Amino acid sequence: FPVSAATLPGGNLNVQERSEMSFNTDLLARVKSKLSSVVDFNGFVGLNYNNRLYENIGATVSNFILPDAPFNLQNSAGASRTPFNSNFVVRTTAGYVQLGFTAFDALILNLTGRAEHPSTVSKTFYFPSASLAWHFSKLKSLPWIHPLPFGMTGGSLGDVGEKPGPYLNKP
Repeated sequence: FPVSAATLPGGNLNVQERSEMSFNTDLLARVKSKLSSVVDFNGFVGLNYNNRLYENIGATVSNFILPDAPFNLQNSAGASRTPFNSNFVVRTTAGYVQLGFTAFDALILNLTGRAEHPSTVSKTFYFPSASLAWHFSKLKSLPWIHPLPFGMTGGSLGDVGEKPGPYLNKP
């Protein structure tokens, strides 16, 4: 705010520098196999590493000493300066698996699971899920289905969660 502004008559300046960095990588292995003449298998396992960094450094000043001087941090008394510095680091490691089975090219079962360990707590979180689908238009033995070009029904059940927030470090 400039000097003589109604809300801050002595002026106000906020200078800050923010930086963010995120690194994410996955390692996957996949397998596909025919278990029998009517059952196919498709599965994969994976590992994940995620690292997020955030930093916010700066200062706020009010009541400038010289109202016509350029706005900078030195143009204020030390008592009117409010420095701030916050940062956080969150690292997450996880392993996950998916097992998929298809029977008669029409019945599909998927089982998945993820085990996740964030750096902010000393606990591992598990997220299982299952889904089942029936592609009924592929069954030629049901005559009433033939007029439909595509028909499928299914459902799923899973456990979801939210990662805990990072620790904030303020001096």
